[in-house]
Parts: sequence; structure tokens; C-alpha cells
Amino acid sequence: MVTVVSDIRQHGFTFIALLAALAVFSAGSLAFSALWSESVRREREVDWLRAGDAYAKAIKSHFDSSPGTVKQYPITLDDLLQDLRFAGVRRHLRRVYPDPLAPGQAWVLIRGHDGGIIGVHSSAPGRPRTQSNLPATAVVSGPIRSYSDVRFMHQPGATR
Repeated sequence: MVTVVSDIRQHGFTFIALLAALAVFSAGSLAFSALWSESVRREREVDWLRAGDAYAKAIKSHFDSSPGTVKQYPITLDDLLQDLRFAGVRRHLRRVYPDPLAPGQAWVLIRGHDGGIIGVHSSAPGRPRTQSNLPATAVVSGPIRSYSDVRFMHQPGATR
């Protein structure tokens, strides 16, 4: 009879130790996932700034290289990949970059008076961590409350 009581107490201790180990593991996993998601967010913001800047520079290149005296903005993003206004192949952008902040969604195109694309911005919800050190092509009017407040644009004659 003493042996049976001893076995029951020993199994109870193992169960409590297993629960404690599970709680410690869960807390560690939660802390790791928070650090991981913050790291992923930072990486996506770096990609967002890089891609937005690439779009603005490609739009500028397309605009500046317009033949003749009338400068034109691209009508589609594909116009940046292969500029058909020239006999040879002229590329202003290597590929169409997806919006890293809104996977599966395209960038929001900012159109000028003539219907051409003068810039892009993200449609992702949330407020960017990056509030300063934006690329020169980033145009911000007022405080940055969301990703869409940062617009990557070509502004002829603007110096920054």
C-alpha cells in the first residue's frame, strides 16, 4: 500500500514539472515570436523604402529621357520595364517590385494631369517606424500617420 501512494505522488510531481516546463517554453516562444515579427517588420520597411525609391528614380529616368521637347510620364509600370519610345531596348526598372508591406497588393499609382504615373505609395495599414532618413524621392506633407502618407515621386525641378 505504501508503494502505491508513493507512485501516485511521483506521477503528480512529474505532471506538475511537465506543466511548468510547458509554461516556460510557451513564454519563451511568445517572446521570440515578438522579436521575430519586429525583425520582419523592419526588413519590410527597408524593402519598402528601397522599392519606392527605385520606382521614383525609374519614373524620373523615363521622364528625363523623353525624346523631343515634350516630356512624358509612363502610363503603366510596364513602360518602366521596356521603354517602347526608342528603337533599342531601354529599361528604367529591372522588374515590377511588389509592395513589401502589403503582399499580394499592388502599389497605389499616383497619376499626373496627363494621366501618366508620377509616383507610387503603399496601401498597407499601420504607421511606419521610419520617420526620418527617408530617401530624397519620398514626399511627405505633414506628419506621417500611415504608410500612404509617404509618397515616392518624381518632382521636376524639386531639389532636396
